[in-house]
Amino acid sequence: QHDEFNECSIKQIGDFDGWESDFMDQVEAASQFTRKGNGAFIQSCLEHCAVEDSKTFESLSIDGMTVSQALQQWWESSGSDPAADHTYTPCTLNKLGEHQCNPTCPNQVNYLEISRMKKRNVPSTPHAYSTPMGL
Repeated sequence: QHDEFNECSIKQIGDFDGWESDFMDQVEAASQFTRKGNGAFIQSCLEHCAVEDSKTFESLSIDGMTVSQALQQWWESSGSDPAADHTYTPCTLNKLGEHQCNPTCPNQVNYLEISRMKKRNVPSTPHAYSTPMGL
């Protein structure tokens, strides 16, 4: 498995986990988050458009539920199900060892190489790669 956080220090992972916790607090505080018929699939992979490609759409999962399955289950529901029935939230990154807590995150790009490219002022837009990337 590719750990897109492998260059991060324990403090940086802690900072990221804090950001994720704050983000989830804000999301969960929104009335739409618990509204019947709604749902969410929020993952911990380091990318902005994780499900743009069909392979990831079928393989990225949370608690054994892929994005594809979650979307289909939500779409086919009555619309009156509790939001919790269709909500999948991210795991907390590991402080030691492999930081990524979700083994289904795609191995899409070499983030260290992107960092080097940015230092050399080489454009690193998502269109420069065959797969989506970025935060």
